[in-house]
Amino acid sequence: KDQVLFGLDKSDLQASYDQAAAALKIVEANYQMSKEQIENAKLQLTRYKELYEVGAISKADLEKMELSASDASLQVLEAQMDQARAAYQSAEDMLADMDVKSPIAGIVTAINVDVGDMATSASPTVTIVEMDSVYISVSVSEKVINHIKNGQEVLVEIAAASKTNVKGQIASLSPAADGMTGQYALKVYIDNKNHEIKPGMFARVEIATASKDGVIAVPTDSIIFRGDKYVAYVIEDGKAVEREVSTGLDNGKTTEMLKGLSVGEILIVSGQNYVTDGTEIKIVTLDGEPVVEKSSAVKNSETGTDGTEKPSSESTQAGGGTK
Repeated sequence: KDQVLFGLDKSDLQASYDQAAAALKIVEANYQMSKEQIENAKLQLTRYKELYEVGAISKADLEKMELSASDASLQVLEAQMDQARAAYQSAEDMLADMDVKSPIAGIVTAINVDVGDMATSASPTVTIVEMDSVYISVSVSEKVINHIKNGQEVLVEIAAASKTNVKGQIASLSPAADGMTGQYALKVYIDNKNHEIKPGMFARVEIATASKDGVIAVPTDSIIFRGDKYVAYVIEDGKAVEREVSTGLDNGKTTEMLKGLSVGEILIVSGQNYVTDGTEIKIVTLDGEPVVEKSSAVKNSETGTDGTEKPSSESTQAGGGTK
């Protein structure tokens, strides 16, 4: 901040500055000379009064000396001196402005002028980026605009900078939709002290529009549409059992179960498209590790139908508390 970026030609303004400085010196000199003359006249006025009282001088001579000792002329000179000082200060400021300084602390990312060029206000001459804090421009639809607010925390993912689950904050929320897109613009600010995030990168922002605690939540992909209903498949006695389900909140990863599943049931989360109600299965893996057949500890397991061809499927135990 305040570091000089470039200088403009000062030749014309330098002449004006020198002229204003000289004019100020002249006015100050005249003021000082007039002040000394008035002070001297005031001393003589005392003697003139004494001479007038004894009849040595006329009343006209006394009045002439009183006029010479008056401060009225000083007031005029003081006004002239204030005017000269203002003109000098203006010339000094204009001359100082010819050195263009940075208004912020940051990094110069572009210089659009060379020595000898004409600098205008039509285009930026220097671009400066302050990268300790960056913002993400986001547009949202009318369906969610009333469910978010300024100051709300969000999660940000920036693949180019290898950033995941970075906390950001909504700090600017437009109250009106864009006339072209019909979307509402907002800005999400995030810290960037190490400058790893660069302007121009793309980001993915997760904004919570609603949340619930203490609910049964399952992977969204485990719910499929079959026939005219949404179903999920659980494992009971080595068989796939079809359950019609009713869902609630869905964040794209997990879905709230309103009806159809209970806590503790084993849910097939991968390969469910290859089974039907009553398909015999066996557990193949548990949390990615091979498991012994007839294992009773089942969680995050892979299953397959008995027979020569076993379509692979994974399962998990329905749990609660996921937002």
